[in-house]
Amino acid sequence: MINFIFFENFFNPDSFSGNLLTLEAYLLLVYCLLYYLAELKEDDNLFDGPDFWVVTGLAIYLVTNFFVFLFYTPMLNVNVKLATNIWNVHNIAFIIFCLFIAKAFYGTVRYQYSV
Repeated sequence: MINFIFFENFFNPDSFSGNLLTLEAYLLLVYCLLYYLAELKEDDNLFDGPDFWVVTGLAIYLVTNFFVFLFYTPMLNVNVKLATNIWNVHNIAFIIFCLFIAKAFYGTVRYQYSV
């Protein structure tokens, strides 16, 4: 709310809120790092659960897009073609994030069956 009260207009359809997305990426990245620290304190195998793959995909997505979100609005003012081309980095990072989510759903062993 502070962003839209002091810095940006919420109802401006021509604006892209890079500040808000940058802050969101930063906070989510902090939560991802806290998850990794909590998992490292346990003696469990880190790569077994699907939560590891979701958090890893999210962390890769956030690390990649932090700078895209941070510099996207200033890039629009300087070079529109570069700004539209840099958005492909976001799209590729999103595809990688979706692949990690698919790995979490279909690639992990949730239950071990004994025969």
